[in-house]
Amino acid sequence: MRTLLLLLIPAALLFGCRPKNAGAEQAASTETMTDKGPVQFETAVSDLRMRETPGEKGVIVATLPKGAKLEDLGEVSDFTTRVTLRGITFDEPWIKVKTSSGQTGWVYGGGLIFDASQNSPATRALLQKRATAMLGQPLVESINQHRRNWAATRNEADLSRLLEQSTALRDTINEVLQRRIPPTSAEDMPDMFWLAELFTGFQPQLVAEGTAYYLFLDYRQWLALSKKTKGVQDDIFMDLQIAAFPDDSIEYFFPAWQIQTWDYGGHCMLGSGVCKDLLSKINAQSSPDALFEQPLQTMKTRIVSDLTQAETSFWHTAAEAGAELDAILNAKFKVLTQADVVALSTLRDRLKDPAKHGIEAGKRNG
Repeated sequence: MRTLLLLLIPAALLFGCRPKNAGAEQAASTETMTDKGPVQFETAVSDLRMRETPGEKGVIVATLPKGAKLEDLGEVSDFTTRVTLRGITFDEPWIKVKTSSGQTGWVYGGGLIFDASQNSPATRALLQKRATAMLGQPLVESINQHRRNWAATRNEADLSRLLEQSTALRDTINEVLQRRIPPTSAEDMPDMFWLAELFTGFQPQLVAEGTAYYLFLDYRQWLALSKKTKGVQDDIFMDLQIAAFPDDSIEYFFPAWQIQTWDYGGHCMLGSGVCKDLLSKINAQSSPDALFEQPLQTMKTRIVSDLTQAETSFWHTAAEAGAELDAILNAKFKVLTQADVVALSTLRDRLKDPAKHGIEAGKRNG
């Protein structure tokens, strides 16, 4: 997980323009924030200005090079400076720091790299300010409530509700990120990986060739939470999710029954045994009163759809894919509806003569 945070804003823009709320800086005050140990920062830009007081009107006492090490002195300005860049409004407070030579002063938070896993009051304040500027206060309050609900989860029913509510919240955040961050080249993307430190159980990733952000479920964290709760349904369900995303246990657009061969597509893995294995696990867990029945049905439907849609191509040979499909049909899984069985049976017939039906198989052989 990435924990180094960097706001990609040129120094000239950050430290040479007038803030939108310049008037607030005239009455700037600070709130003292202490921690058990010093929090270390690093400058992310060249010529970062250290000022005598917080805000762009503060007297410049030093100009710091990129990569300078700074110690947090536990004070954060009670105002923020707003900067709009590439259509995105950033809003950062000022942080009181000390250089390696002992000089003290205030620097703009957006010009700092910091390890969010330190979870100090100063870094937490910066994260909250960044999140509010990007997502808005209502969504940040929902994220904070999610974190409290996570800590209060005690049994499998609690976890089931938390997963449903949190996934819906994730979908809303993804929509906001899509609106707030305009399409741009990968090298110009702002760093949004700090969301992982605020939104427990989720991991931001760059998608679409590095031009967009998307929050995915991090099933490692959910599995760890399930191990702490009473009941076993959540444990078994999270084990299934780990099996569906075995590479790093992070949900992605391409689960285990698909192999990604380019940024926007790939091939079905029918013939490897993974489809039957996952359907068997779903079948064992599924029942009308199962806590995770809805996501189980969603996964089953997606597997069947991905296997049977007209444009599906297969990584393994038609014979290998057909053999696994026979095993699935012979298992007579109760989780498969009659419509599912008809669709899978039709695919089985087509795989007997793939060329006749325009099916591409054996893609691993080139």
